[in-house]
Amino acid sequence: LKRVLESQRSKLRSDAGLTYKDFWGSYERTLKGVIMDGYPKSLIAYGTGGLGKTYTLDKVMEANQVRVYDQEINPSSDQYDAVVIKGGTGIRDMWTIICKNRDKLIVFDDCDSMWDPSQESAQNILKGMLDTTGDGSVRYGQAGKDEDGIQLPKQIKFTGQVIFVSNLKREAFPQPLISSRCGAIDLTMSKDETL
Repeated sequence: LKRVLESQRSKLRSDAGLTYKDFWGSYERTLKGVIMDGYPKSLIAYGTGGLGKTYTLDKVMEANQVRVYDQEINPSSDQYDAVVIKGGTGIRDMWTIICKNRDKLIVFDDCDSMWDPSQESAQNILKGMLDTTGDGSVRYGQAGKDEDGIQLPKQIKFTGQVIFVSNLKREAFPQPLISSRCGAIDLTMSKDETL
């Protein structure tokens, strides 16, 4: 089945006259649009692991002088433009990140646990803050305190952007999110394309 899907994907791209360079170029342009213009407001880049999704994102952020939050320095809010979260994140941690960075670029890199069906509350928060018809207002009624003991708000207005980088397949993402809230780029490549 995997070989059949790879063959079909390659044939579709070939029939459309697209090469791997074309869709990687599209990925770079879309990243720049999210980062610099805020359009689209969010992007899911998914596909086979080890292809350079994160590497390309890092290069685009560097080229556009995006200042990434460094926890060791602990800069003030006006000293950074983006925060990068890698690995698993739970709903309370996600809410803290969103509240503290509501006007920033938030990158969730390989935070695949947030797409698990058991994480419906987290997915609903993401859908609310990325709703293209609203103003980014979102509520989490069980908001607790941050790591400094300060009470987090139960409602915020998210005005930033979000980029998700994942090795999952398209079907693993909640369809209302990927089909109506986020731009989505499939960067899956066959072995021949990868080589």
